[in-house]
Amino acid sequence: MIPLLSNTIDRREAGPDRSDCADGGRATPIVHVVDDDDAIRDSLAFMLEIAGFKVRTYASAGAFLGAPPASTRDCVITDIRMPGLSGLEMMAALKARGANLRVIVMTGHGDINLAAQALRIGAADFIEKPFDEGMIVGAVEAVLRAA
Repeated sequence: MIPLLSNTIDRREAGPDRSDCADGGRATPIVHVVDDDDAIRDSLAFMLEIAGFKVRTYASAGAFLGAPPASTRDCVITDIRMPGLSGLEMMAALKARGANLRVIVMTGHGDINLAAQALRIGAADFIEKPFDEGMIVGAVEAVLRAA
């Protein structure tokens, strides 16, 4: 299960200064976590940082899409159901832009139709909440190896 952390973590949302996202010379891929739930977003980021990943967080799909482009070596973990743009709509927007990012979709409301739709749009993996640390870390490792 994902540990829910208190608000003691000072998690800075990704801002305009993302110069380390340029492809040139950056060896470490970034895991972009997109979720409107502060506790889930912070817990995922903490878990991934402890596992050795570089992480950027976004409170919405719009915030992620409005940030400077991510590297094709990066991956995205997104919730499906969020206010404004859904995770699936975000994936469609990325595809329309020609962005070749690997996306892991997660949801607490998964069903067969939603999973099929996510995979048709190009999701690399579909994970239902609640999930444990090993599942998420393993999915990210697999996606980054395939990139």
